[in-house]
Amino acid sequence: MDEATAPEESLKSHRTLKPKTFLMILVMVVCGPLGNVLLGKGMKHVGAVGIWPVSHLFSSLASILVNPSIWMGISSLIVFFVAYMLVLSWADYSFVQPVSALAYAVVALLSFLVLGEHVSPLRWVGIAIICLGVFVVSHTSPQTTNRETAGRT
Repeated sequence: MDEATAPEESLKSHRTLKPKTFLMILVMVVCGPLGNVLLGKGMKHVGAVGIWPVSHLFSSLASILVNPSIWMGISSLIVFFVAYMLVLSWADYSFVQPVSALAYAVVALLSFLVLGEHVSPLRWVGIAIICLGVFVVSHTSPQTTNRETAGRT
């Protein structure tokens, strides 16, 4: 194989989104917002955290440590973080970050369903515009850099 065509052929193999990358992006888009919403729910249950006197801080900390929503939120965010690291090892950041913006739709949906928040029609329109941008980005190559040359820049 000719050296001039080797990088081009290497990049061709990365032009489509692999199932493992798609699956991990889906995990990111669900687990990140779910973790944040569960943390929000748990902290609403705990209430305002007082830091003075110190006894209020310890009382709040005790309430936080026994709250199942907070622990489920932390667990979900750990899953998100692992999926995020995996996806970043497989695809360009300039692809991953915009595609993960689908999480905005999940946040709004979970805020409505879990937290009982009102999501205005104008906010839904804004989220739809974000999702349209994700659609555009998703039709680009997930990896545009050659792994051998990416570390040298």
